[in-house]
This record gives sequence, C-alpha cells and structure tokens, in this order.
Amino acid sequence: MALVPDGVYQISNNVGCLTLYAGSKEPGAQVNLLPSNGGKDPNQSWRVQNQESTAGNGETVTIQNVASGTYLSYDGSPDTLDPLRGFPDTRQWQVQMGPDAGQYLLVAPDNFQGMLVADTSLFMIYPPMAALVPLREASRQDWTFQPVK
Repeated sequence: MALVPDGVYQISNNVGCLTLYAGSKEPGAQVNLLPSNGGKDPNQSWRVQNQESTAGNGETVTIQNVASGTYLSYDGSPDTLDPLRGFPDTRQWQVQMGPDAGQYLLVAPDNFQGMLVADTSLFMIYPPMAALVPLREASRQDWTFQPVK
C-alpha cells in the first residue's frame, strides 16, 4: 500500500498549506504557505499520483495543483533554496516517512548536494514561500496530507 494513496489533498506543514499563487497557470507561479481554507480553495488542493519507483527510499509521486493543472516543481535541477513553483511539466518527488505517524518528507530526487526536501523557505518574507532546503536533523520538515472531499 502506498504511503500516500492517489487522491486530492491539502498538503501542509507547521507554517501553512501549499498554495499556488492565485491558481496561476503561468509556468513558474510561486507556491506559498498560507492558512488552510478548509479544503474549499482549489489553489490549496493537490492531486497526488503514485509513479513507478526506480530508485531511492520511499515512494515516487507527482503532485499536481487542481486549480491550474501545473505540477509542484522547481526550476531546472534541484538546488539549495530553490523556490517551489508550478510548472506544466511533471516533476517526481520521493515521499518518505516523517518523524511521526501521518507525516512525510517530500524529497527532491536526483540531487547531488545531499538530501534536499520541500520546506518553508529560509527567506523571511510574507507570505512565506515553499523551497528546497537541506534535510536538518531535529527540524520540522514534515508534511501532512489531508484528503479533500
């Protein structure tokens, strides 16, 4: 059984929910972390689709925004502090168990800088952005997947 079964979810961490800026279909639209709207806004709804896993720990998924049809991604090859954005091309993520039940890490595969994971950007701006950051021990870099009905 998949760690996160195929379906539509609101994906959140301790800061907020992944939110595609204005549901924009423009390639490179920013992904922010905003308070939950209770699953009513498609900008905060993401379709998770499990893929055939070819390597690594965990499971491989794509994450597609319901409002725009774009995929949770980053520009080019994964790099530290790359902001997460919506792009029309699919991007695979590895889902790994987090520190607690029902919590998961979103790992950028195929990077050569150690393990980069989706997290809150280290840049202190409002609204907070999601970005790739190095995995840090004893840090809350985990995500919950709440089904959207």
